[in-house]
Amino acid sequence: MHELGKTAPEPTGAVQKHIAKKSKVIQKRRQKMNLVIRNIKLFLKKRGLKQKTLAERAGYTAQKFSRMMTEHSPIMWEDILSIANALDVAPYELLKLTVEEQKTENVQKSKRK
Repeated sequence: MHELGKTAPEPTGAVQKHIAKKSKVIQKRRQKMNLVIRNIKLFLKKRGLKQKTLAERAGYTAQKFSRMMTEHSPIMWEDILSIANALDVAPYELLKLTVEEQKTENVQKSKRK
């Protein structure tokens, strides 16, 4: 146990690698969730729907849906299926990148090679 006021030692070696790997995984998940949220908002706008209406159609309370849309509650695969069904779109539509994002991702992948 550490004395009051003293900081814990810095992680080293394998622990640092594990922390870095976990951070990357968390960052990728957050990016995917942001993508899904953005696409849901785009479909809401295209369809002229209110978030509350979509929540009800997908089987969620307005509060639960709002928590998902503000990243306070994770969006699971089952949620994507329910929301896509309520929007009358294929689930992959909620996971699609824009053309510009696809170009950026392709450039980044080619730089890694």
